[in-house]
Amino acid sequence: SMTGTFMKSIRTVLLPPLLLALTLLQGRGFHLRGEVSLLNEMSSTWIAGQGVSSGLTHSVGNAIRNSNGDTARSEKEASAILLLSNESFSRQVATVGSDGKVSEYQLSYQLDWELSNKQGTVLREGTLKQRENYQYSANQLLGKSQEEKHLRQRMVREVTRDLMRSLRQK
Repeated sequence: SMTGTFMKSIRTVLLPPLLLALTLLQGRGFHLRGEVSLLNEMSSTWIAGQGVSSGLTHSVGNAIRNSNGDTARSEKEASAILLLSNESFSRQVATVGSDGKVSEYQLSYQLDWELSNKQGTVLREGTLKQRENYQYSANQLLGKSQEEKHLRQRMVREVTRDLMRSLRQK
């Protein structure tokens, strides 16, 4: 029918740009804006990473910029210093099958953080932890390393979200 064809063409013409727009907005951390009101000191935050991944510092920087805070261009200009340290991933056996082979692993992620003002006074500090279990099969080795990589990325996002909550104005 004519209307069916018309609706179909509207779907193919309008849906992709709409989805793209939504994806771009989400990519900008749009969903975070206004959700978290960070401490006033964080109007210009220097992120200092000690032995942490660039993925983490990038994620935290985006989250700060997408809230009411901002990141500093240099430590000298900063109103606050956020030190991220001791980032660690560890994997341990969670379940062993009846055949004696590992069927599930637990991935643990941990991060220490400390926020201090210009004068070096510690305003807040803490340790964040995430745990995730995932199924494992020796037959699907390639898929598993991908799955673990995605899991790690998701855990970094979760820890970033928890960190933003910890840095909220009370």
